[in-house]
Amino acid sequence: MKKIGLWLIGLYLLLYILPLGSRPLFEPDEVRYGEIAREIVVSGDWVVPRINGLRYFEKPIMGHWLNAIAQLIFGQNNFAVRISSAIASGFSALLLFMLVRRGSDEKNFALAVTGIFLSCGLIYFVGTFSVLDAIFSAWVTATLVFFYCAAVAVGSKARFLYLLLAGVACGCAFLTKGFLAFVIPAVTIVPWLIWEKRYRDIYILPWIPLIMVIIVIAPWSYLVHLRDDDFWHYFVLVEHFQRFTAKVKSQHPQPFWFFIPILLGGTLPWVFLLPGMVAGFRGKLKVLFEQSLMRYSACWLVFPFLLMSCSSGKLGPYILPCFPAVAILIGAGLREYLKVGGPGMFFRKTVYVLVGASAIMLIGLAVIQTLYFLDITNFALYDRGEIGKLIIVTVAILAFVLGMLSSLRRDIASVYRLVRFGLSVLPVFLAWHFIVPNLVIDDKVPARFIKEIADRIKPDTVIVSYKNHVTSLAWYLKRNDIYVYRRGGELTYGLEKPDAENRLLSEEGFVEFIKNKPKGQHVAMFVDSDKQFKVLPPFSRYFLHGENYLVEYD
Repeated sequence: MKKIGLWLIGLYLLLYILPLGSRPLFEPDEVRYGEIAREIVVSGDWVVPRINGLRYFEKPIMGHWLNAIAQLIFGQNNFAVRISSAIASGFSALLLFMLVRRGSDEKNFALAVTGIFLSCGLIYFVGTFSVLDAIFSAWVTATLVFFYCAAVAVGSKARFLYLLLAGVACGCAFLTKGFLAFVIPAVTIVPWLIWEKRYRDIYILPWIPLIMVIIVIAPWSYLVHLRDDDFWHYFVLVEHFQRFTAKVKSQHPQPFWFFIPILLGGTLPWVFLLPGMVAGFRGKLKVLFEQSLMRYSACWLVFPFLLMSCSSGKLGPYILPCFPAVAILIGAGLREYLKVGGPGMFFRKTVYVLVGASAIMLIGLAVIQTLYFLDITNFALYDRGEIGKLIIVTVAILAFVLGMLSSLRRDIASVYRLVRFGLSVLPVFLAWHFIVPNLVIDDKVPARFIKEIADRIKPDTVIVSYKNHVTSLAWYLKRNDIYVYRRGGELTYGLEKPDAENRLLSEEGFVEFIKNKPKGQHVAMFVDSDKQFKVLPPFSRYFLHGENYLVEYD
């Protein structure tokens, strides 16, 4: 067991930590959270989060604190921007191990569930990307794990301690993403207690966590109210009620079933073994779900999933808090699958299909690239300067194929065949940090363009930008005084405050701004489309990179 645990830790460090600084930051999320943290560190204001000097209250403060602490330790770089998400994913895995060890006598089962969790596609990609979902999910996981430990604890002291920890974790979850921190645990715990026929505990157990939640959230909640008395109205009404109910474009409206393919796709590669899990569960559901942990996992998956499916606004990472429960249920399904014979004809067919699809993908990529290099076509995934990325893609796919084929060996135990199946996808996970094509980078990562023209931006240059690139410009140029052109987007709340007067320029306002600027004042305008470029007033010069324009006025 110890050896397996050390292997898991090593794989976690290799996959989740080491590659974090190897790729550029993506718009809008990664530069947003990097810039908020940078402005906290530079300004010393740990109460009011800001972007470009503007108040930004889409989320509370905890995630920004963790990102800011990372920048204090590691500096203002890509690694520091992402490390909080990676650590949060590792923390979730540790908590999951603790939960399964508490609810099951099988030591290896806890390690297996932890490995399944860390190797799920959605967990990995969100865990190596700078968004708040991994951090929020970790605090929710901590809340639910500590509550379960309290509920099954024998001694009153242990129960009291676990309830305290559950309350602290829930308070931190609220400070990360708001009221979902209360709702997700509630819709998990109450049905579970009812299922367990522990009706009295519904009224007894929540009080200690509730007191701790108030203690944790009260200081910042009060301080932010003093700094902006409109915060709670905006945060509760707009960022919660309207986001949950209003079907508006800005809140990512999606149909009720949206999370079903996200859930299935997010469990790659394990979703391909779903028929085997179903076979393992067949005829055993009643016995299995007499176990308290299995009931808890089922409630943890089903009710939060339904809750978030009812929301109007949806994004894939929103269901991340369900994945610890998913990992437990996958682990249980595979355990029962092994008991009824394990990998057989269906498993072999699945591997052959995945190997065949990989071969087709590799051949298709080779054909496309060859035609491009021979100047027969103008399109390719990688240009001539990206041969290294093409080699990494090829090696990763071949490693995946070899790993899959090795899982077909009949001279090894069935459990190790499943382990090899799961490990096969890890080279692909690791490779993605190094293989993002330039055509994607130029669209989602304006860093190269900004760095190319950075020497043209002087300290006294007035910068104006369409909303899409404001945060990137603030991050890479270390500025917090950029004017926003035409629409505020996610910066609208801050732009409406008195301390941001005149920071939003309409088309007519920009024309007047240029007409009335002092002689010799250098103005740099950034836009990201031909349509925006064509309506600009006469300029001194411009520079084009992809679809991004720098337009200068002397």
